[in-house]
Parts: sequence; structure tokens; C-alpha cells
Amino acid sequence: MTHVDDFARAYACPDCDADKRLTRDALGIWHLTLIHDDTCPWYRRYLRSERSA
Repeated sequence: MTHVDDFARAYACPDCDADKRLTRDALGIWHLTLIHDDTCPWYRRYLRSERSA
């Protein structure tokens, strides 16, 4: 699991102090989820683009 932990630690949002959640599903596949701050500029742009799509 070390390489997965290393990847998760290296991945970060450049705009906020996003929390990271690393989970493994029933098939053994790892999933990294970033939980952005509400004030994150990247996250706000993403939300605007999703609403306009």
C-alpha cells in the first residue's frame, strides 16, 4: 500500500487545503477523493461549469 499512500500524499489542490480520502472498493481498486474548501477558486469554477452544462 505504500505506493498508493505516496500517490495520495503527492496529490493536492494548488488553490486550497483540500482534505483527502483514500478508499478501496470491493474489487480492490483504490479511489482518491479530494474534498475542497468551500472558498476554493478551482472548486467554485468547477461548480459554475457544471451548472452551465
